[in-house]
Amino acid sequence: MLQYNEALNILLNLTPNLSVEWLKLVEGRGRVLAEPVTAEVNIPHFERSPLDGFAMRSEDTKNASKLEPVQLEIIETIEAGDSSKIVLNKNEVARVMTGAQIPSNADCVTRYEEVIEEGNIIEIFKSFRSGENVIPAGEDVEKGSEVFWDGDVLKPADIGLLAALGKDLVKVYSKPKVAIITTGRELLNISDELQPGKVRNINKVMLNSLVEEYGGVSVTWKVVPDTADEIAGVLTEELQRSDFIITSGSVSAGGQDYIPGAFSAIKASILFRKVAVKPGSPLTVAQKDGKLIFALSGNPGACLVNFEQFVGPVLLKAQGRKDYNPIYTKAVLTESLDLGRKNPLLFLAARCFYDQEGRLYVTPHKNQMPGSISPYHGYNCYIVTKADGYSYYKGDVIDVHLPKATFPLAVNKISGVNGPQASII
Repeated sequence: MLQYNEALNILLNLTPNLSVEWLKLVEGRGRVLAEPVTAEVNIPHFERSPLDGFAMRSEDTKNASKLEPVQLEIIETIEAGDSSKIVLNKNEVARVMTGAQIPSNADCVTRYEEVIEEGNIIEIFKSFRSGENVIPAGEDVEKGSEVFWDGDVLKPADIGLLAALGKDLVKVYSKPKVAIITTGRELLNISDELQPGKVRNINKVMLNSLVEEYGGVSVTWKVVPDTADEIAGVLTEELQRSDFIITSGSVSAGGQDYIPGAFSAIKASILFRKVAVKPGSPLTVAQKDGKLIFALSGNPGACLVNFEQFVGPVLLKAQGRKDYNPIYTKAVLTESLDLGRKNPLLFLAARCFYDQEGRLYVTPHKNQMPGSISPYHGYNCYIVTKADGYSYYKGDVIDVHLPKATFPLAVNKISGVNGPQASII
């Protein structure tokens, strides 16, 4: 049985590089850049005024004081959007509006409130230094600077910056195309009336949501009867149009679990059949034609944990992200955990919160059964207990995993957790 780190490293090493595509910038939010971007222009590309006032030559103000003001002549008004080609002569100024381009030889700006204006003459009561109240060209971004890097995830502010750089099109990694296959005669549609021995197909819609949370797109949802031949047929079909396949159910060691047989039927190479984690230890992963096929537990809780610990990092890496490794930190337990016996690596649904001093605390959910989904309602982290641990006590500092899809803001708040970390185990 593989350990958690061993299994995850196998998957990450086999994660394929997806193709790239060009998108309109307005469609780029959340996508991953597939090339660096260098500024081809200065932002701003001209010197401008940050306020309403008068653009001047600083040398004309050097003798100004409250007792002996300097008089300067207004020769032009420049509004935002105007292109002014005037050159100021000695003791001349231009009225400028916020954001307006200043004359080429003006090197400072005074506020309206700092002067007295009489007709086309203003009086200046202090000297100004060169550059005072002037936004220089390139203050925001200098021409030639590298602004974005391959693997950057585009956020709304990034879209704005790319627009300022004139990038109407962006080169991004394609979204992973994922086929979702659930198996089992017991599965009902969500809207079906409950029947004895039947359950609603939770995993189908949950997996679709997880795929979207991690940047992928579900290209198919299928429910397949529990037979190796039918599962093999669907796998063969979906391999033609998907980058990854996720199945749920029929994967444990029982006699009615057909996924391993289906993998053999399509001549897929089984990478591993079990991982030393709970919930979700029956996780099985195969590879066919360079594509990974994940066979997750049919139990909803175990299915969710399998996805966030193994599938999620793979989808992130496949779309070019650099922050694909699981992120961990430490938190203080608010109540004791009696695990009862030696366990493999446990991922326990929990909720983290900060106290007024900024200390991170964590509270585990009472019910941790792999077939339950309610513990994950409102959760935002996993408590991770090491394989040799039996009990943990209130006040203990314990390892916590922060799933990217459920608790992203915590990464920015917690000191020292701002980059990929492979493991804490």
